[in-house]
Amino acid sequence: MRVGMLTEYIRRHGLDIVFLQEIIDPEILTMPGYDVYHIIGSHKRGTAIEARSDIVFTNINKIPSGQAIAAEYKGLHFVNMYSPSGTAKRAEHEHFYNADVPQLIQTGHGDLIIGGDFNCVTNPANTSGHFYTSRALTEMLRGLHLACVWKQDPTRPAYTHYFTTRASRIHRIYVPRNITSQITGIDILPAAFTDHNAVVLRLALGEIGARRCQPRWKLDPTMLRDADLLSHLRQQWSGWKVKKP
Repeated sequence: MRVGMLTEYIRRHGLDIVFLQEIIDPEILTMPGYDVYHIIGSHKRGTAIEARSDIVFTNINKIPSGQAIAAEYKGLHFVNMYSPSGTAKRAEHEHFYNADVPQLIQTGHGDLIIGGDFNCVTNPANTSGHFYTSRALTEMLRGLHLACVWKQDPTRPAYTHYFTTRASRIHRIYVPRNITSQITGIDILPAAFTDHNAVVLRLALGEIGARRCQPRWKLDPTMLRDADLLSHLRQQWSGWKVKKP
């Protein structure tokens, strides 16, 4: 049921590329018109990138734990990550950003687009209570010259995950500063199939072709001038009214 809701969510919002985390069984993510690139890894809760079938990724790389996957498409280098969670895993968390992610990034070329579940914040404004920050993540983002696409409004904060006593924006997307001018939209949207909100980024990139939507059915009004057709419709309508209950 949750996979069906995810499928409808992707179609309803017209998403071209989707970053997914905590993937246990990638086979159930198969949907018409999309391809899935995934890694489960040693942690058994992996990551996946789902993309329109006409967006063919190359140079796909993964880390053994399954907590990050990277792929390229026409000058763009996409990295989807799921950082270790929990205060007890701080050392593992810092190693993830100091070693695992940089090694994965070095395998590709092009403008970086990094997103996922970071399980920490880089700014106190991104949480309503106690927060855990990562020095390694902060230094990595600074070194790569990446900017967060969402600008938090302190007077009307938006979060992506709600806990019992607090809320936090642990899901984020970072892009190079040279393409921030191409951002046409950024939203944090609820999703009924998970307790995490989705971060949806819209970019005006010439490299990615126009979305091929299914054609819509449209009535040809000239058909209503056909006497035979009108007679047939009247007969059908009489029958339908009898069966109204």
